[in-house]
Order: sequence, then structure tokens, then C-alpha cells
Amino acid sequence: MGSAASTADKPEDGPPTVTAGPHEQPSHGHGDVPGPDDRPPCRDEYLLETPSIEVVRSGTMSCSTDALKKYFSNNKRSGGGKITSISEDDDCYVITFENTKEAQDVLSRNHVLQGTQLQVYHRKNPTVEVITDGTIDEERLKVYFTNTRASGGGPIERIKKDPNGVFYITFQHKRAAVDVVQKPAHFIEEKEVIVSEKLSLIDAKILLIKGIPTGCTNGFLRDYLEGLESAGNRLSIAGVFRGEDTSMAVVSLLLGIDGKTRRRMAKEVQGKPLSEHLVSVSPMVITRSVQLSGITKRFTQDRLLKYFEDTGQSGGGQVLDITTDEQQGTAVIRFRDPTVVPRVVSKPIHEFESGPISVCAHYEPLGTIAEMDFTTSLTKPMDKTNIHRAIKRNEQKIVNVDLCKLRLLEKQLPPFRSTFPNVDFEIVHAHREVKITGVEQEVQQAQDKVRGKLDDFKESRWSIPTGLRSVLLHKDTKKTIDTVQTQTNTLNDVVVDVRSREVVIWAVDKGTANTAENGIRALFTETSRDVSKEVLGVGGWDNFAVQSNKDANFSAVMSCDKIAGKVKIAGLIQAVDVLEKKLDDFLKQVDTSIVSVEEAVLNVLAKGQKDLIQKIESANEVKIDVIRAGFKILGPRDRMKKVSEAIMDLVANVTKSKEQYRKPGLKRLFGKDTFQKRLKEIEENQRCSLQWDSKTQPQALAIGEKPSKIIPPVQPPTPSAAPGHTTVGLITVDIQPGHLESESTDVIVNPVTSSTAFTVVGDALVKAGGQSIRDDFQTNWGSRVNGVLLTDAGTLRCKKVAHMVLPPADKVRDAVCQCLVLSNQAGMTSIAFPAIGTGGFGLNPSQSAKAIRAGVEQFVRQNPAPVLKTVKLTIFAQRMVADYSAEFCCNPIRPAASAKGKNLTRPGNITTPSPGQQEMRFSSVRMQVQQGDISQEKTDVVVSTLLKDMGFTVVTKALVKAGGQSIADDLKKAWPKKTDNLVFTDAGTLPIKKVAHMVIPSASELTDSVVACLKNADKLGLTSISFPAIGTGGSMSQAESAHGIYSGVQEFGSLLKPQNLKLVRVTIYDSKMLGTFHSTMQQFSSSGQVPAQGSPSGQLGSVTVQIQQGDLTKETTETVVNPVNSDGGFFAVGHALEKAGGSTVKTDCQKSWNERMNEVLVKDGGKLQCKKIIHMACPDAKAMKGRVLECLKQAESIGLTSVAFPAIGTGGFGVSAADAARETVQAIKDFACTHNPRSVKLVRVTVFQASMVAEFQQALQAALPKAPIAGVAAVKAVEAVEEVAPVVTPVGKMPPNTDVEQVVEVTFFACNQVDMDNAKREVSKTIDRFMTKDRVNDDRLKSTVRLLQQTEKDSIIQMGRDQLVLVTITGSNIEVSGLSEEVGSVLKEIGSFLREKKAAYDAEELKKDVIKVPDHWDSPPSGTTGAHIVSLMQSSQEYKDVETNFLASVGYKPQIVSISRVQNEAKYKAYMLELKEREKRLGTGTIEKVLYHGTAQDVVVNINEGGFNRSYCGKNATVYGRGMYFARDASYSASSTYSPPDSQGNRYIYQVRVIVGEFTTGKSGIVEPPPKNPSNVAVRYDSVVDNVHNPSIFVVFRDNEAYPEYLIVFK
Repeated sequence: MGSAASTADKPEDGPPTVTAGPHEQPSHGHGDVPGPDDRPPCRDEYLLETPSIEVVRSGTMSCSTDALKKYFSNNKRSGGGKITSISEDDDCYVITFENTKEAQDVLSRNHVLQGTQLQVYHRKNPTVEVITDGTIDEERLKVYFTNTRASGGGPIERIKKDPNGVFYITFQHKRAAVDVVQKPAHFIEEKEVIVSEKLSLIDAKILLIKGIPTGCTNGFLRDYLEGLESAGNRLSIAGVFRGEDTSMAVVSLLLGIDGKTRRRMAKEVQGKPLSEHLVSVSPMVITRSVQLSGITKRFTQDRLLKYFEDTGQSGGGQVLDITTDEQQGTAVIRFRDPTVVPRVVSKPIHEFESGPISVCAHYEPLGTIAEMDFTTSLTKPMDKTNIHRAIKRNEQKIVNVDLCKLRLLEKQLPPFRSTFPNVDFEIVHAHREVKITGVEQEVQQAQDKVRGKLDDFKESRWSIPTGLRSVLLHKDTKKTIDTVQTQTNTLNDVVVDVRSREVVIWAVDKGTANTAENGIRALFTETSRDVSKEVLGVGGWDNFAVQSNKDANFSAVMSCDKIAGKVKIAGLIQAVDVLEKKLDDFLKQVDTSIVSVEEAVLNVLAKGQKDLIQKIESANEVKIDVIRAGFKILGPRDRMKKVSEAIMDLVANVTKSKEQYRKPGLKRLFGKDTFQKRLKEIEENQRCSLQWDSKTQPQALAIGEKPSKIIPPVQPPTPSAAPGHTTVGLITVDIQPGHLESESTDVIVNPVTSSTAFTVVGDALVKAGGQSIRDDFQTNWGSRVNGVLLTDAGTLRCKKVAHMVLPPADKVRDAVCQCLVLSNQAGMTSIAFPAIGTGGFGLNPSQSAKAIRAGVEQFVRQNPAPVLKTVKLTIFAQRMVADYSAEFCCNPIRPAASAKGKNLTRPGNITTPSPGQQEMRFSSVRMQVQQGDISQEKTDVVVSTLLKDMGFTVVTKALVKAGGQSIADDLKKAWPKKTDNLVFTDAGTLPIKKVAHMVIPSASELTDSVVACLKNADKLGLTSISFPAIGTGGSMSQAESAHGIYSGVQEFGSLLKPQNLKLVRVTIYDSKMLGTFHSTMQQFSSSGQVPAQGSPSGQLGSVTVQIQQGDLTKETTETVVNPVNSDGGFFAVGHALEKAGGSTVKTDCQKSWNERMNEVLVKDGGKLQCKKIIHMACPDAKAMKGRVLECLKQAESIGLTSVAFPAIGTGGFGVSAADAARETVQAIKDFACTHNPRSVKLVRVTVFQASMVAEFQQALQAALPKAPIAGVAAVKAVEAVEEVAPVVTPVGKMPPNTDVEQVVEVTFFACNQVDMDNAKREVSKTIDRFMTKDRVNDDRLKSTVRLLQQTEKDSIIQMGRDQLVLVTITGSNIEVSGLSEEVGSVLKEIGSFLREKKAAYDAEELKKDVIKVPDHWDSPPSGTTGAHIVSLMQSSQEYKDVETNFLASVGYKPQIVSISRVQNEAKYKAYMLELKEREKRLGTGTIEKVLYHGTAQDVVVNINEGGFNRSYCGKNATVYGRGMYFARDASYSASSTYSPPDSQGNRYIYQVRVIVGEFTTGKSGIVEPPPKNPSNVAVRYDSVVDNVHNPSIFVVFRDNEAYPEYLIVFK
């Protein structure tokens, strides 16, 4: 601070007459050292801070400022140069040069001007240092020091503040600075501020040396400097000071040197390297600071200040500031008066009570002085007794000390401080360390002692409950622990630390640690109590717990785990006892009550009154839960009645209302997940509850939960099942009084008599659910299984009705079990029975209950993991309920008894079929199907399925697990000897004789594999065998597996006459598959034969469809279909036809294959019984429908009446039987219903493999139309019955008019009428959003609608019925309404049907003499002749059809400007007349095509008026003849060559009807088509093309062979 040295060269001092004033002091870097001779002291010199000089004004001086300027500007005369300014101060002129060098040169000379000796001096900076206490700001200082009277100062040039808070004030005049410094003291606001002169006086005995090379010793540096020539061999170095930066040193001289000598030295060292390094020599100002070494923490600043301001003790004086460095053990003291520094450092060691410290002058550039060397080269020895040296301090650390040990060490430090007074001990908890600072030897000793003490500390740990932690941390508890430690005399020898799960105790030794732990443990205890979770959920519990803990004031804490139902109390023993008593008192007051409420009302209250229920809870400090029975209240006993009444008030305010909705397909809509999701949203948003059927009824919500979450009902704990409710295995049985027709279970059981008459129960079901229940029963009764039939449920709330024949009393068990089995197979989850047999069939309620129970138990044994979960017994008579409840709820489950005690076993230890089994015979072989585990079977043989690489399937793994590893080992040995991918091995420990290992075949090979397995088993003398559901794990469908196995058993039993094998069983693990295997068995007759030829059959439109098993080569239809490959190559079917019909079958096909149309070729039948063979390129599943349809269309075009198809694609082409059946039958349906066939009347599918027949039969049944809607008479008959026996129905109930319009009744529950109305409105809106109404929007088809026959209209209506869509035909309008996604599909199907009909009607019109224009043409304006152009509306279907076809054909998406219909009656009739004549000759096949023709704008009018004129041919092309050209693809005609743009950029193209007839390849130059036979030129082709096999360009040669139907303008 003020002692910084300048590193630049400094000027000489002024004239010799100038004295140093107070600074005529010797250097104080080392004390007074005499020189070798007696020389006068050096003149004062200052650091030149600015390039300014002073010229003293005297009385004899007569020079003007101009003369001074002229003189000092002349470098030769004065050494000066360019002057920037001349001004006058108190007694001198101030001259400022442009640079410092010129000022230095001026100061180095004597000056005489106009005969007067000039006194020239260095211009000292008028700056003072000001130190404050930090509370006086810069503005206040400026005001004070500007006031000349107060401070002696004057105008201020600037004020600066350094980082240490010292202000430097520069005055405009030198006198102001002098007067301020000379004033004894300065006070501002009664606070003293210290003012001193800013030092700039150069110390003549001190040099700053920089750039010293590394390794340069002090002696080396001394010799180097003393040997400089510029010093004149008179330089004597007394000492060298060095800091941390060894490249810098301060050199102390015995005798001072002047500025000239110093500058010569500085110049010389620049040319004389020191160890190849250039050093620099600079002056330094006199310092006012000293450095103290050996400072410890005991040397406080106050102590140092007092000592060094005492001149008598230290030689010091007023101190400006003290800066300490604890790390270095040093301090720097800055004095106000620099003259005190020599006195202080003259005493190098200063003694204190805390120890000695050394003192030396401090030079700021060096920082902390680390080294001092007082050597000299003088011959006279130096007295070094007064030379001061630094006391070296050391610091040691002990790190990573446990925090508890640090705390304990703190208590143990006083003895250490007494032992080591000169050592500082500091514990730094944040860094977990101990710092030890002092003299090196003492520090090491102290560190060893501390380490030893830390090692002696011992630890003890005590695990504590979580609740006890907060008690231990409380301040009062800590006081209690301190008291115990005081009593045991361990307070200062122990530290206790409470952590999350334990208390850690550190002590000075192990005994003390144990004593402390025992004393603390004895203060505390913990207890635990089991408390009901419901009680802990009561609102009053939380308040009780909080208040109890508050009263305990953390001397004990009560906590609870509401999930586990635990309450814990931990704390001081006495406080724990008090809390336990309070807990006992609280528990005595808690009680439980239940308020019964309907489930739907629970839901409404949970959504709409949640806040009110929570208020009731809070106000009464109770907990209210939702359970199945209603609301469960838990809380203080005296509040039960009040809370129950409050809840019943809420219940009473819930309103209930029913609404019926009637829409097409409404039941299907209510079954959709997306719709149900919308209804759930309505429930949440409108705070209501909706009931529409059992599947979608919502459950109650928990109070406080989000409404979207359904919670399971909460049952109060009971010792046993409640009356009327029990379980049998995984089946829940509920017994309750009620009406069966009101049940919402998935299935309702309807007992019927053996004569198929309905009982009272059935009549009630029909009355509630509609006549369709009885109709479905009577229609399908022949399909019953073991006396039980599942049908639809009409409008009942259930999904299915199980019609069950009432058997004899001893068979009721089996009948009940069969109802459960079929329901389980259908995926149903719940079923309701009435009181079976008690209505006049001889059973009392107890007997009926026993039989039903036995049936449930039997089902449970056969189905260990059923889908069916709930059985309800709905008892009409209240008096019977007790009998049923007693049977189910009081008696234990009994094992199933044998019927009448008879032994029901058969040869081979096979049990007789029971409900869940089906059995049939194929000759002498019995076949059974059942659900079960094949590894538990006891037949002679069990079949194990394998992968091709002998990989194990689930079946094989189960058998090995049950029978042991030997099965796998035997298989591995026998595998190389397998035949037909089959091998028999021993059965290990299984209770059977053999295991038949079969490689899983493909679906088409399954029958043969089953036959091979059965034959081998029979040869081995085995009598029974069990198969799994082969291939259903991924390689084939369930239906394919069932058909393959059954067909194999059929072939084996009926044809091969087995000698030993008598029983074949199929054991299916997954009960969901039983339905498929059971239904498939029904398709085989009792004789073991597939249904006979022609049966079943069905009628699709005017076409009879038959499915049969047989040989296609023996067919008697007029044509058979032969699937071939893409090159016309034959498959198995073709080879069979070739073998039966002769080689011409194949040669005709291959020679003519390139003439096929749409991958179909019709040829003669050879020697076969059929007339024609249709060779068809075998398609994949996606293309099959279109290919079959093409075969039928070509058969129709040549007048054939009957067609026979094989099972296309199933012979190794990768198409499954199910896909082949579906696509084939759908193609037949499309052909029959939409193409209006007049010739083809019979289509037969002849399947060679019996296993595939069922797939085609099922596909046909699915395609057949449903039964027609009952007529008016039937409706009236029903109404008459209802008049005789009226049914009480809700107000506003709307019976459905048709089987398409369905009624769904929705019951609404809401808390208020506003929510009720909103909910009803939202439900109606939601239903409407899913519904739509549309119509056939193609005016061209309206005339076709008018011409439809009633049967055809019925077909259209049936299209809607098939998809539950209502179709209404009125006049020429067809409206379709129903579910949006279904309406579009039906409209598309109807449109296709109408277009086919229109084409047929148009063809009929052509056969008549009168040719009419199309009905959809607009009437032209009166007087119109020629063409009438009608611009089509973009919204019309006609526009959309033309646009769609054009865009698909053009290959990109141009901008369509307009589409116009060309109505030219004369040209149209001429075209139609030509078409009519051509069809008489060629038939109605594909002789007409829709093509495109591009043209220029100037030709459009000509074409519209005159049609196409071959006279213009050759304008664009004649490569195929001189005719009129048309393109198959619009992209060809749309090129700029054929449709050039007009001035607006519009281009023109026609959609044209063209009669192409029979065609051949064209040639350039021909003017008409070539003859078909060169010998008969009269018979010619109708047109020519570019490529016969794939024509894209058509050329006609007669004007009337083309009609421009539409003009398309585009860009």
C-alpha cells in the first residue's frame, strides 16, 4: 500500500540545493552499517509519476511563460521536448511534457535562462492516503477534504479506492496536499480518519532485482552486482531479501547510490546476462511496513496493535492496519510514519508471553519474505547479533476423523493446550479434521499425542425404534441424558449421537462407553399394539394421535402403520405408560355400523356427494367405507345413529329414472368397448350411474378415490360364510329369492319337458324377453348337446338362455353339470338356475338343492380352472330359500358318488362319458372328447407330439415330467428307427403301456398321421389310445385339428376293421377349445360318415350351393374348375382330371394358356362327364374371391348352368381350409346376389379330404341369409296373445318393430334432476354420434331401384339385416340407418348390387326394339338439337365415380376443372343399336369396354355433336390401322401429344364406351379389321389392338362403335 516500486528507469534528483526534509534517513532494511569512507548523504529523489517538472518562481526571476515554453521545448538547450501544458501553482510553474524521458533529461541538467539560474524540481503528485473505519463513504470524504477551513485541503482532482478500502485523494494544488498531511488529526462525524503522505521518496539503499535465473544463489547475485562497471566498484551489498518468487529479490546496500548510478546499472545489466538471463534493476520507495514471523492464534490483532503502537516497547508508532496470514504464521503491520520502521526492525526479535516473533522490513513486491541473507564482501566483519531471522512454523492435519470423535476430542483439548502453549489446536467439523499449528518440533509431538488419544476412544451402538429417534433428539430428553451422565461422572468423557436407526456412543474408554449406554437405555422403552385397520382409518384417530403426542411433549411418541394395523409407543418409560392408558380409553369408544344401500346408489353418491360424505366423516370423526352391502361406518359409538341418518338423507335424495332407446344394431353398440368408454365418461362427468346390462354395470367407488377406479367390495370379517353365500372350488354360489327373468347373469337356465314344452319358468322368460326365445329354441333344438341347448336371450338382461330337458331325479346332477360345461365353453362367467324339479316333477327343495350341488361339484372336478365363476340360485318361493341355503352353506363338499352304486368302468379302464364329454362310434371304435390333463390319462397308449427336429412340445414335457426321464431317453434311442414320423416307446412310471411319439404334421397331412398311429397301436395289441389337441399350439387352427383327428378315426374305424383298438379319446387341456371339438363332432353322423352329397345345401339368390365330400373327376356338373400354376402347369387336381379325361385336357390348356382372360381359360372337358373345364391360375387367399368370381362370370357368359369347384389352394399352396372356404363361399354369394345370373343355377364345392368338409359347411351357413322378418299377420297374432295375457311394462316402453331395430333400457341414477337430465341428454347424443343415416346417392341407379322385384328388395333389406342395419326402400330411394361403420359397408354392398342389376336391365333393354336414353339423363332445354352437355356436381356420386376411375388410371393427381356428361340422343341410340346387334352375334360377355381418348379443344365440339369420325384418323397415330384410337389407361391419352393444353392450360380427355368385340393385333395402313380366316374375308374381327394378350390400345373402324360418355377437363 503505497510502497509499490516502479520497474521503469527513474530520473535523477533535482539540484543539490534541494534537501530531503524529513526523509533524510538511512535505509532501514538492515540497520545502520558504516561505509568504507565518509561520504555525504545522497540527495532526495522521487518516483516520477507524471512527466511534469516544477520551476520555482523567485523575486529575481523575470522569465515569462512563453520564454519558459520556448526554452524547455528546445531539446538541445534544455534536454526537453514537446510540452503539453504550462500552468502556475502557488510558488512555481508546472511544465508537463509529452513523455517521461524528456522530463527525466530536464531534471538531470542545470538550467540558466536570461542570466537567471532556474530551480527545477520533480513535480511530486499532490496525493494523500486516507484510512477510515469503513462507515464513511466517498461522497462524505469529498465534501470534507474540499473544505479548506475544516481539513486544510481544497479542490479535488480525483478520488480512488483500492481493494483494501484505502482512499487516495489527489488535489489540484500541491499546497492542499501538504496542508492536509501537516494537520495533526482529522475527524468526520466524530470519527477519526488517518491521513498520511503517499510515499514516492526513493530509498537510496534498496534495489529491486528481477529476472533472476533459477538456482542463482545469493552470493552469486552479490558478486554479479558488485562487479558491474557502472557502480564504479563502490557497490557494497549488505543483505538479500527473497520471497516465494525466487526470480525476484530486494538488495540492501551499505551505502546509498544516486539516480545516475542506478540508471547506469540498469542499462549495463541489459547487456550483461546473468547465467544467460537478463535481469533488471529498479528503485523502490521507502517502505512503511514490517513483517512479523512466528505468529500463532494467541497473537490477536488487539494485542499486536497495543504492542507496536507503544514506542517505548517496540520502537513503533501509530499503526494504519494489520494483515495476518494464519497459514504462513506471519503478519504485516503498516505504520503511518515510515521513520518508525528502522527503529522497529533494529530489534529483530520481539519477546511476548506467547513466545518470540521476528521482525524485518516488508517489501510488497516480494509478498511474504521467506529468506534473508545478510552476507557481505567487506573485509571488515559484520556484527550479526542484531540481524533478525524468521521463526519457521509448521502445520499438521489429522483427517477423516469421525464427527463424534471430534466432538469428544473437543472436550479433551484443555490438557493438550496446557502441555503445548505454543501450539494451536483447531477442530474443523466441516472437513472432519484436526489442525495443529506451531513450531515444527512441538507440532509433531502434539500430533502424536492427539492421534493416541483418538485411538483410545471406544464406541458403543444401540439400535433404536424409528419412533424413539424424535424423542432422543428433543432438547428436554438431551437434558435428561446429560443429567444421567453427570450422575455417573461421564459428561465430559462421552459423546452421544442419535442417528436414523441407532444411537452411537463414543467414550474415552470401553468401560465408560458401557456405563453411558446402560444409563441411557434404562430411561426408555417401546410397546406395540395390534389395532384394527378400520379403527386407524377413523377420522378421530389422527386427532387423537396428534393431541396425545402433543401432550407428551416429545417425551414419548405414538405412531401407527395403518396398512399393517400396528400402533407403537416409544419414549421415556413414564410417558409411555401415560400414552398406553390414553390408547385404551380411545379404543373402548370405537364401534362399527353398516347402512345398506343399493349398489347403483353407492356409485352415484361416491361421485356426486363425495364432498358431503367427507364432511360427515370430518364433522363426526368417523371413517365411511363403501362395501357391497352399502356404507360401513367406523367411529365413536355415540355418533353411529347421527351418521347413519345423515347418510340415509343422502340416499333419499338420489333419483332414479328409466329410458328406452330403439336404434338399429343398438345392442351391438352397447357391447362395444369404445361406446362403453363414452358411457363411463358420462357417468364421471355427469356424476351419475347407469345400468344397462350385467356386463357393463359399474361397481361402487371408494370414498376419496378417483371415480375411474373400481374398488372390490369390502366385507366385514366373519368366522364363516354368510347364509346364502358359499364357494365350491373356484365357483361362488349365491342363493337369493327373486324372479329368474330379472337376472343379469350371463346365462339363465330354462328347464323344459321331454316333449319340448316350456314350463312356467320358460313362459315367464318369453313374456319378459320376447317370442324370439321360444322361436330360437324350436328352430335349433336338434342341435342340443346331452339335452342342453344354448340360444340367444331376446331382450332379457342375460346373454344366453340354456334350455335344459328335465331328466329323471337321479340325472339332474348330470343335466346341471352339462349346463355349466356348455356355458364355460361359450366363455360365460355367471349362470342362474331356478329351483329345478320342484314345480310338479317330484323333487322337494332339499332334493333339488342336493342335485344342483352335486352337479356343481362334478363340474369343478372336471374343470380345475374354469372361466365360469358364479352360480346363482334364484328361488321364486321365499319359503324354499332356507332349504337351499342349508344344503350349500352348512354341509361340507362330498365326493361324487357312483350312480346307484354301479361300476361304470369299461374295458381298458375307461370311464363312461359324463357331462363335459361327448361320444360317438365309428363302427366298432368308440370316440370320446373331454377336457383334462393328458399326463393323467390311463388308456393303453398316450400320444406325444414332437417338432420335426425331435423338439419337445408342451405335451411331451408334461409326459416326461409325470413319467420320468426314461421316456425321453427311450425316445432318443428309438428315434432313428421311426416310420411315418412315428415311434412307440415305454411309458416310464405313467399308468399306461406305451407312449406314441408323433411329429406334428401339417393340417392337410393330419388325417393320414392319425390313421398311421391308430394302425400301429392296433398291431401292438393295444385297446385304447388318447390324443391331445394336435397342432393347436400354433401350426393349425382348432377346427383343422378337430377335423383331421375325427377324419382319421373315421377312416380307421369304418374302413380298416381294427382287431384290438376299441376306444379313441381326445383329451383337451384348455376348456375353451371344447366348444370347437364338440361342434365339429356334431358334423359327423352317428354312422361315422360325413354328410351325404348335396347336404347341406343353401340358396344364395337364385343359385343353389352344395358342399360335399367326393371326387371332382366324377362330377356331373356342366363344368369343373381346375386350379393351375401361373404358366398353366397342373397340380394334383389337374393330373387327376387329365388321367380321367385324357391327355387333351392338359395339352388344350397349355396351348391356349396365353389366350386366357383375367387368369381364367375355358376349354373342352375331354372324356370327362362335364362339358367344359375352367382352368384357373391358383390364387393366394387375398385374390381367391376375385378369381372364383371370374370363373363364375365366364361360366355365365357362355351359358353354363352348373359349376363344381375343388378346395382351391389347400393342396400345398399355403391356403388354409378355413380361408379357402370363406373366400370361395363369399365369391359365390357375391356372384349370386349382385351379378343377377340367368344361366348358372348350381354351384357345388366338392372336397376330396373329409376333414375339410366342415370348414366349407360352416362358411356356407355363415353366408346364408337369416330367417325373414315376421309379417303383419304374425305381429297381429303376437298382439292378440298379449291381449289375452297382458304384460305389465314400464311406461314408454317401445317394442322393436324388427329384428334390426333393437331396444336397450337404461336406468339412470343421479343426485339431482339437473344431473339426471344432463346424463340422459348426453346418452342420447352419444348414441346419435355412433349412428348415421345415409342413402344411395347415385341418380343413375334410381330407375334401377324402381324396377326391382320384391325378392330383390328383400335381398337388399337382408344385406342390412346381416349387419344390423335398417334399410328402407321408398319409391326410387334407398335409405340406410344404423351404426356408422356398418352403414358405409352396407351402402357399398347395395351399390354394387344395383350396378349389376342396372347392367342386366340395360342388357334386357338392348334385346327390345325400343332403345331409350338412360333415366338419369337431364331433360334438354326445349328446342335443343344435337348434343346437350350437362356439367356434373362435384358432390354427386356420378361425378365421384368418373373422377375416381380417371385418377386411378392417369397415375398422378391433376387438377380437375370439370366433368360433363355428353347427352347426344341420336349418337347414343346409334351406338346402343350397334351394341345390340353385336351382342346377338357375340353374346353379352366382355365385348364393351370403358376407354379414354385425348383430344384438342378445337375438336371437342365436333366430337360432342358428331361423335368420333374415322375420317380424322392419322392426325396423331396410325401404327395399328387407320381407325379411331382409344387407350385403356388415361395416362396414355393425357399426354401432351394427344391432349394438348389450350391457352388457359386446360386439357381435354373423354371417357368413352367402346364396342371392342373380338380383336386381333393391328397393322399400319389397314382400314378395317383383318378377317378371322383368310379363306373367308366376310368374317372379320371387330377391332384391333397393340397386344392381344395384354391390350392397352384399341382401334375401331366404324363411327357408331364408340360413344363419348363424359368429357373431363383438367390441368
